[in-house]
Order: sequence, then structure tokens, then C-alpha cells
Amino acid sequence: MENSRVRLPKWIIPIAIGTASFFMIFDARILDVSNITWLHRFETSTYYLGWQFYRNSPWTFPIGLNPNYGLELSNSIVYSDSIPLLAMFFKLISRMLPESFQYFGPWLLACLILQATFAWKIFSLFSRNTTILALSSAFFAFAPPFLCRTVTHFGLAAHFLILAALYLNLRGQKPGDPVRWALLVAVAPLIHGYIFAMVFLLWVADLLKRAMNENGSTTAILVEFYVGMLFQFLVLWQAGFFSVGSSLGEGGFGNMRMHILSLFDPSFTSYVLRPFSSSRDEFEGFNYLGLGGIFALVFAIALCWKQKAIPIQLARKHFPLLGVLLLLTLFALSNRIGIGQYNLTIDLPSWILDLVGPFRASGRMFWPAFYSIQILTILIIIRQMRAISAIVVIGVSLLLQIADGSAGWLKIREMQDTSSSPPGSQWPSPFKDKFWDKAPEKYRVIKQLMPNSLNTTNWELAIAYYALRHKMATDIVYLVRSDKAKLMRARENAGKMIEGGSFERDTLYILDRNVFSELSKKKTLGKNKLKIIDGYYVLEPDARREPLNP
Repeated sequence: MENSRVRLPKWIIPIAIGTASFFMIFDARILDVSNITWLHRFETSTYYLGWQFYRNSPWTFPIGLNPNYGLELSNSIVYSDSIPLLAMFFKLISRMLPESFQYFGPWLLACLILQATFAWKIFSLFSRNTTILALSSAFFAFAPPFLCRTVTHFGLAAHFLILAALYLNLRGQKPGDPVRWALLVAVAPLIHGYIFAMVFLLWVADLLKRAMNENGSTTAILVEFYVGMLFQFLVLWQAGFFSVGSSLGEGGFGNMRMHILSLFDPSFTSYVLRPFSSSRDEFEGFNYLGLGGIFALVFAIALCWKQKAIPIQLARKHFPLLGVLLLLTLFALSNRIGIGQYNLTIDLPSWILDLVGPFRASGRMFWPAFYSIQILTILIIIRQMRAISAIVVIGVSLLLQIADGSAGWLKIREMQDTSSSPPGSQWPSPFKDKFWDKAPEKYRVIKQLMPNSLNTTNWELAIAYYALRHKMATDIVYLVRSDKAKLMRARENAGKMIEGGSFERDTLYILDRNVFSELSKKKTLGKNKLKIIDGYYVLEPDARREPLNP
């Protein structure tokens, strides 16, 4: 009998690489969609709470609004960083899902698979060697800036969208590209605003390249641009980006920047190299190449020392892309250029600071340039060396990247380890008194008085989760952006209630110590009761009234 060999399609390889990388880096139990124990940390808890409140709220118009998670402070699924694309999809099938359902673990698996897949597609433009493609894809799966975002900022782990945009830029125009770009720039804001900004600018770079091409149709490009802008506006509107207005940019530009040597600053992700800066804010500008990345870069520079043809050719061919990458780099450096405590500050007009305010964590904007450097590095190695030599160099770089980088990604695994508290579908609660079980029978809402006066994040987490469990609306939430005008109005209304002693009958109030002390001195409380329960200061309006009708 003649032997037959089954040949698997090559696209399975990057999927296998992404999957294997996931099980190396993460605790596999986070794939259990009913396991929420690993999310019980401040930032990750807000993603879960935002999704669950959105899931339990009626559909709105725009569809991304999340009124019960923020109330008068206003909110949408965008501003709890709950990955709106997935939240909207799973809300459609909510009845089919368990009560405690999280999609963040499977999302991280998808990010790793897609990271490896688009790296494979990029290097397929330059090589057909399967081993080179596999090693290069695995190298990108262990990119330090990508892995650091898988700790807490799950939406920002969608670096595969940046790679997809770079791929469309590098491969040259193909039929159907306008549709591909339209889908890409429509999906990006439904994952994260920063990712959208980068993908949008890479799309503009591709439009400019096509406009400069003699074969490009200016009319067609203009139509694509204006239709794309209209499409993006509709997506942003329906997602709820415009639910926050007056304080969309909350200042701080220049504080969360990238410093000049960030490519070589490992922070906590290396055994060999020591960090240059200990500033917490500069974590937003974390763009470390990794020990393997530095090794490959030095090798590539040595190869190009005399022969500079490859970078010069790419610069000429992709001049608009180079321009966008340069602008993003300058933006990432911000107006506070420096290293650690040494800064050169360039004063900017207030209107410019207001304009860039929504992207105050400017250090993130270097990511397209970061990946472009890594692509160019591996491309030079591929083009300037024989296949077997290139395989050795890239292979050694990958081993260095994984081994030394484990100083960082093993910490990720530790943070998600649930061995001390086994995987479960509930979080622990500080509410022990029987009062908390009976309160939802009389109150539909739980609010803070004054709004935004509870500065302890544990309060926000515990009370928001309590509200979720008892199907109550709340404004005791953490939002990545809030509307200052609405907050001020809410505080004015709260001040009037405190002064007049008249409170909303269907609302249970949580107070800070100062407000509690002020109210306890008033003689106009009437049927309203002040209590201290499990360490929380509580105002119970009309405490003696009957429970609400079911």
C-alpha cells in the first residue's frame, strides 16, 4: 500500500503557536467562563462589573449606553473598558449564558492567536520558509508591551489590530482593501479608543500612499475616506463614546509618556537588565524590545552597516507610513522629553493640551513604531542572510525573548493564579449584617452622597458588586472617563438634599465620614435613619416604610 502523507494547512501553525504561548503564560482556568475569581482586582473588576450591568440593562439608543452603572454621572460600555464588541455580542445571547459569565479569559487566548497569525501574514510577504515564519510569529507573541497589557488592560491587548493595519500597509493595494480597512477601523473603537486612534492613522497613511501612487484614483480614495469617516462616526455614536462630553480629556498629557530609552528599559520584565526609571506613570510608555529583540536589532544593524538598501527602499516605498510613525513617536514622547527624572518640558498652548487630553497616556502611541522596528529587524536578517543562518539568529533571539522575558510573564501567571482561592462564580463580600439582605426589598438604587466622595477603591468595588447581585442601579462606580459637568450637577443636587433633609425614597445612600458627621448634627432627618453597618456609613430614607411591590 502506498504511503500517503497528510499535509495540514499552514494557517494552523500560527494558531498552534498562539495557543501554546497562552498556556505557557496564563493559568488555563481563566478560560472557564464562569470563573470570576481571577478578576477580583480593582481594574479588572471594573471590566466585569461594567459588562454585567450592561448585560442586565434594557437595550438603549445608542446601544452602548449603560445607565444603571453610573446613573446621573452618565456612562456607556466604552468607559468601563469592558471591550464593547464582545459585550454587545454576548448581551444578544445573554439568556443562554450562566449568571456569572466572563469573556476576558477567552479574549486573551484570541489575542495571542491573532497576534501570531498577523505576524505570520506580515512575514509571509517576505519569506516562504515555514520555520522562519513560525519563529517570527512566536517572537511577536512574546512582545513585552503586548504581554504587559494582558495583566489588566484587556482591551489594550488587541495589538493584533495594529499588526493587521501594518500588514495592509506593507502588502500593497489589493481588490477589496477599502472594505477590509472599513471593517478594521469599525472594529477598533469597539475594542479600545487608543487602538482605534492608531489604526485610524495607519489607514490614513495607506490612503496617502495610494493617493501618491500614479495608478491611484483620487476620487475613489476621497470617497473611501468620507464614507469611512461617516461609518466610524456612526460606530462611535452607537458605542456610546459621546455619552461623556465636557471632560473627555481629563488632563495629564506628558505625565504618562514614553522616555527616550524606553526600547531598552525592561522595567520588571528582565533578569539581566535593570530598569532606567521607577516612575509608575511611565509604565504607560513601556516599549521594551526584550533581550531577544535587542539581540536581533544589534545583529540587523551590523548587517546593514555597509548595506543600507533595505531600510532606504522601504522608506521610499512607504513614505506616508514612515511619516505617521514619526508623528506617533513624537506624540508618545510628549512635551516632557526625557529619561526618568530628567526632563525637557516644552510649554504648549492650553487648547492643544485640551485637544490631546483624551490620549493623555501618550506613551502607548508608540506601538505601531515598535512593531515596525521589529518587522524591519527580522526582515533585514531574512534578506541579508542565508535561510539556515537566519533561522539560527531568529531562533536564538526567540529563546532569549522567552527566557529573560519570563521575569515578567511569570508574574502575570502568578497574578491570575487562583490556587489560594479556587475558581468560583462569586466574589467575597464585606457585607455581613442582615440589613444588606433586606435593603433591596425597599430600595432600587444605591448611591453615594456626596457623589465621587468615596475615595477608597474597595468601597466602589464592594458596593457596585452588591448592587449587581441585587439588581440595583448605582453611581458608586469607577469609570475611565467621566463628565465633570454632570458630576457637578449631581453634587449640587446632593448638597440640596443634605441641606433640606429630603432624599429620594427608592435610594439607599452610602456616605463618607464627613457627610455622615454633618447629617448627624441636623434635626430634620425625620423618618430618615443614619446607621453604621459593617463599617459603612448609611442613610436609609423613610426607614419605616413597607417593602417595594415585586
